[in-house]
Amino acid sequence: MLGIVNAARGVSFGAATLVLSTGTARLVYSKKETAMDMTTRLHTRWRLVGDVTDPAPTLEFAEDGHVSGDTGCNRLSGRYTVDSPALTFSPLATTRRACISADLQAQETAFLAMLARVRRYAVSGAQLVLTLDDGRTCTFVRSMD
Repeated sequence: MLGIVNAARGVSFGAATLVLSTGTARLVYSKKETAMDMTTRLHTRWRLVGDVTDPAPTLEFAEDGHVSGDTGCNRLSGRYTVDSPALTFSPLATTRRACISADLQAQETAFLAMLARVRRYAVSGAQLVLTLDDGRTCTFVRSMD
């Protein structure tokens, strides 16, 4: 390793890597993502993607452990706990507005049931993937609004 460092003729780097090269050998350093990094990247607003009715459900994770969002019909609020990669939600409170369609009502019911079954999460780029207790996943993207 020290031989490559001392003989390095080329250096390149990306967002999470540093490469030293002698021309015949390479030394690659990569940034290890810590649990703190992943938790920090969770703190934003996310929109559910896939087979969803408009408006799509959203979640917003605050640094203080508070989660809020929208089911498509009603607002939701509660707490979340992270022990990376584990994620759990406290019982969530929702407003009580009537949904304007049966499709939105079904979406709200399914979304709230899904949140109760979340066990793990992963943030990769602009995507949040929640893994449920049965191994199924739900994908969110960073909300632009």
